[in-house]
Amino acid sequence: MPQVFFHSTDSLPKSRPCHPRRVTPRCLCRLARRARSDDNVRRLLQRLQTCASWRISSWPEPHSPVSTPGFQVSFRRAHRFRLLRDTDALQGLVVALLLLAVTGGLLYVYYAIRVWNIARRAPAWPDLDPQRPARLLLFGKRCEDGEPDGDFQQRIQRALALAGRHPQLELLLLGGGPHPTEAEVAERELRAAGLSEAARITLEDQSRDTLENLRHARSLLREGEGDVLLLSSRYHLARCSLFAQWLGIEHRVCAAEEHWAPGWRERGRLLLEAAYMVWVESGRAWARLLGSERMLAKVS
Repeated sequence: MPQVFFHSTDSLPKSRPCHPRRVTPRCLCRLARRARSDDNVRRLLQRLQTCASWRISSWPEPHSPVSTPGFQVSFRRAHRFRLLRDTDALQGLVVALLLLAVTGGLLYVYYAIRVWNIARRAPAWPDLDPQRPARLLLFGKRCEDGEPDGDFQQRIQRALALAGRHPQLELLLLGGGPHPTEAEVAERELRAAGLSEAARITLEDQSRDTLENLRHARSLLREGEGDVLLLSSRYHLARCSLFAQWLGIEHRVCAAEEHWAPGWRERGRLLLEAAYMVWVESGRAWARLLGSERMLAKVS
């Protein structure tokens, strides 16, 4: 992998001396996180183009992934960069850290137990009335080169099994991203696995995260028409349920995994989910305390 040296003078105050910095494509994500604006990121990429003779045709649109030979910022990662520059999100993070300090970490323990219990108790085969319509919201997951990973495959296979057992089930596939979108990948895999052509499928392929999944799905759901099932991996269900409550969606959760047998990887994900829920819940409470319609609009 080539390495280049350059002076990152564009992102430093003029009064501070500049030092050469060695940059590889692997560490460009760290540079993007430190940049204060899209203009700074563009200048860094242009400097790399000059030093290493990389071809960077143009700076992408706000909702496009950054892509160059040897380096790629995914659709979702670019979205996360924008969130980290959001002052409202950073306020919520500061409030969460203060609350954790005041409670001595007990707030995090509460959410960790909550996430764990939802993951442990979620049914893989929810009871549905065959005479009552029902809609299944299948949450997507980032795909490498259009191929679903193990977690996404489990969600797709669970949706297939439920659709076979409950013919009245309508599938709403969630997830955007670059082509093929997560929703398109889910539909392709379901059809390839033998899902009936008569099955009702709706694609929502404009969202970038769980909250947007549900916000866009809410506009597609017809109020009062049957049950709403949220299907995802067990570690992800607490977040899905929380956001659905925020948006006023009456729902039940459904686990992709047949049995609850968490390994170290799953336990780590549950702990990260608990930390994320502390952040978003603290930020929302802070927005309501301030009466900030701008901040509340981002989570409703």
